[in-house]
Amino acid sequence: MLSSLNVRGCPLVRYGKASCAVKNEDVCFLQQDATCKAAGARFSFYCICDGHNGPAAARFVEQTLISEVMDRLPSMQLPKAFQTAEGKKFAAKISEAIIDAFAAIDTIWRSQNIVSGTTVTVAVVVGWLLTVANIGDSLAFLRTAGRVYPMTANHRLASNSSEVSRLKNAGVQVARVSQGLDGPAAEDGTGFGPLRAWPGGLAVGRSLGDIDACPEVVCRPHIKQVVVHSELGARLVVASDGLWDMLKPKKVMSIIKTPTVDRASTKLVSTAKRAGGGVLHDDISVLVLDIVPTSMKDAPAPKHIRKNVAWKCCSSTTDDDRSSLEFVSDIDSLHWYPMLVHTKSAGAAVQRDPANLTVHSGKSYTEDESRGQKTGPRTSVGHPPAANMGANGKRRTMSCYEVITPTSPFEPPAAPTNAPPDLPRYDSAADVNADAHNARERSRKPTGMMDYTSHHFEQPRRLDSAHIG
Repeated sequence: MLSSLNVRGCPLVRYGKASCAVKNEDVCFLQQDATCKAAGARFSFYCICDGHNGPAAARFVEQTLISEVMDRLPSMQLPKAFQTAEGKKFAAKISEAIIDAFAAIDTIWRSQNIVSGTTVTVAVVVGWLLTVANIGDSLAFLRTAGRVYPMTANHRLASNSSEVSRLKNAGVQVARVSQGLDGPAAEDGTGFGPLRAWPGGLAVGRSLGDIDACPEVVCRPHIKQVVVHSELGARLVVASDGLWDMLKPKKVMSIIKTPTVDRASTKLVSTAKRAGGGVLHDDISVLVLDIVPTSMKDAPAPKHIRKNVAWKCCSSTTDDDRSSLEFVSDIDSLHWYPMLVHTKSAGAAVQRDPANLTVHSGKSYTEDESRGQKTGPRTSVGHPPAANMGANGKRRTMSCYEVITPTSPFEPPAAPTNAPPDLPRYDSAADVNADAHNARERSRKPTGMMDYTSHHFEQPRRLDSAHIG
């Protein structure tokens, strides 16, 4: 298929998609050339969701994701270059819009109390900027000038030791299914299948929905942004785990040398079927995109693509690894995205300033039990006290917690000038809980210690915001 995008200096996007349904839980959707009135630019979206416990959550993402992202896109013109301050800011705003949209959709879906969840992998193309965000194990790879670049993080526990460590450090049981198939296997017992997080038994550390899962399974995406070379072009493959379980990435990227995106996508599915002996145990959904110069639009498709698009995107090269691709950002939003802050008594939220991305940060105080005096503060991120200001320039405090709004983590952070070098950073629930435990060990009562619970109130909780109280 062909995108109608023909803005001067912007690419042409061709896509092919194919699928094979086994459980009917995969959802593949796209929208091309969606005009953002605020930004004066056109965005194209390509998404694959791999649902579990039914397709309901994946269908909900299909209904809401594009509109939620579009509503949050930057009110900026498309920059001419993305390595400039303006270009980096534009790219950062897209990342923020996606992360905000994921969180909003997750909150709305969880409020409906439907036991269904999904992975999400979405590619967003605007100009030559490609943004890929994902939670779960639906992976994406980009091929350009004969080199292959992973565009996603695999949050499958069997393949990601850091996710396993994060969950275990937070007290989550990570184990295979027991022999009786009635829960997790004992620590010293024999189990079946892949590693899973309990309760819930999910095989991934990140997902959207899943109200029955442990709260440490979060909806915080990995995001990678690159600028495709306007003369070389690139080919992107996005697929659910049904494909990657049957074919290695190296094999997949070799198959997509097929001239057209339509043929490439269908060939991937048929090859996966053959690899499984004609029997598949999971759904397969595949999207293949060509991001190429618009000058190729009017040429006869098969012949022209064979000689130009496929050759430039997929042929070998001896150039330096990054000579054909401009890297803009590569972030894990679990560590960098701002948290909503609530008091447990009032239940009110202190929203971040949308113009100023906030990292996990704050001050918490401990109170001596015998004298009732504060003996803090503890600062969670090494930023100077001058950063403890709101958007209106006034100091913001809530209970014993002071909100810090440092520079955006998508940009080079300002070096702290007067902060102690040993300030702790709350990057995980384990860090926070350990700090609270240490405070109690010193016979002090933590009164403002950050606790990684959630803003879902009566809904099952997630570790994507902070409570104090």
